[in-house]
Amino acid sequence: MGKILMENAKHNPAEAFRERWKWRLLFISAISKFSTMYNMGSLSTLQLQFQQQMGMSEIQYTRISQFEAIPGLILPMLIGALADYAGATLPVAIGILLGLTGQFLVTLGVINLSYWTLLSGLVLLHCSTEASGLGKNKIVRLWYKDNEISRANSVLVFTTILSSFCCNIFYPNLYQIFDSLTVPYLVGAGVCIVSSTAGVVQLIIHNRLLKLQEATSGAHEESHKHISFRSVTKLHKTFWLVIVASILGMQGIGSTKKYESKYLQTNFHFKVGEAGEILSVGLVASGTIAPIAAVYMDRHGRIPFFFMGAFVAGLLGIVGNILVSPCDRCLLPVIPLLVMSLGSGVQQLSSITSIMRISEKKNVGISLAMYQTTMSVFQLIIPWIVGTIAQNTVNEYGYHWVFVFNACIVTVAICLVMILQIIDYRGPQNLQFKIKSRHVSFAVEEASPLTDQPESTTSIEESLLRSDSERLSTVVNRQLLANLPSPQRPAEESPGWKK
Repeated sequence: MGKILMENAKHNPAEAFRERWKWRLLFISAISKFSTMYNMGSLSTLQLQFQQQMGMSEIQYTRISQFEAIPGLILPMLIGALADYAGATLPVAIGILLGLTGQFLVTLGVINLSYWTLLSGLVLLHCSTEASGLGKNKIVRLWYKDNEISRANSVLVFTTILSSFCCNIFYPNLYQIFDSLTVPYLVGAGVCIVSSTAGVVQLIIHNRLLKLQEATSGAHEESHKHISFRSVTKLHKTFWLVIVASILGMQGIGSTKKYESKYLQTNFHFKVGEAGEILSVGLVASGTIAPIAAVYMDRHGRIPFFFMGAFVAGLLGIVGNILVSPCDRCLLPVIPLLVMSLGSGVQQLSSITSIMRISEKKNVGISLAMYQTTMSVFQLIIPWIVGTIAQNTVNEYGYHWVFVFNACIVTVAICLVMILQIIDYRGPQNLQFKIKSRHVSFAVEEASPLTDQPESTTSIEESLLRSDSERLSTVVNRQLLANLPSPQRPAEESPGWKK
């Protein structure tokens, strides 16, 4: 089969271009994604300094997270529909422009010590992340085979972790060296320009592929000229369990990390640069675990167990923060931080991979948009609760009760993942086994595009196998089709179609 696919690629310029450029494109995509967390994570790294120089209260600090969530209530659905309708290029381009504008406003707000200018810039940066993130996820889904998605996503997750690591190192240390908030944000503006340039290069390569595909088959698979809101309502209940569990776990762990820098400085008397270096230790662990998890995820599936491991590690880390007593520059707080960080990358990887597995390729944009919209709803509520708790208890108890609340949220997420495993194992099994590639060639994809099928009583494995055979029958002979394994089962469980 591999030989046949290689021969097919030789006669299909679009497929050959994809095979030749897909890993180079991934590297360029990683550069374009770098500035996202490098700049957006800066506020939590310098929380104490902002509160001192701008006079921010705990409520004003958490208000930023709430304002960042407002565009996410509407924008992801619009961008997701746009990505499914017209392709990924326009959302990514919009994201690049919003990112540059937002970073300019953030830098201006820091120079002038203007809270509202800073807030406006951060909201635009969040809009940029929503727009370009959905478009770039659409590109990943179109460029990579089903059994390559986890590896591709792991590179992007690693980039996010690396950019957070650099944020925790450079922002506080540049502040400590120059005793100014301006210098680190000017450097952040330069990083934003480099990443935006890489994003433009990414779009050029992607559109080259689309032109080759259109020249080869007369159409390309990126857009479908339909708005697929109805398709979301037909998704299995595991989709909603995935996004709610993922968001709760992310909010609980993320809310804890949001206060970690100030927690280290006030409870353990570390300098701002030292606190940033300690935070980076956890990111190193997360960046090491995520690519390893991606390989095992591709080989064995069982994604709910990866979720569970990530959330249990996060819960243990939060409980460790609650139990560790204040001391003078001791390294005890490093242990819970390290444990809590181990699952961060795995959790992000599991979320995106699960949604991509559950959703049809043509509806990935709208499914990811639903995920982002739901996250924004939670982000309006949970930071408000956390900020209220912090405002009323921080002077007497520090962040003890904030961490207790976050631990409760993560516990609920773990319970939901257990339910997810039971339902998915007894039902569609989208998340249980490794996925074999259904991406044979552009010629196959374009000869007979997959369309919406009516509901039936057949299993999802049989439906996927039948739809694949319908697409392949126009290109590949029946004997080749007889050897294809089911995309939802391990090879050894595949039904044998032997003549």
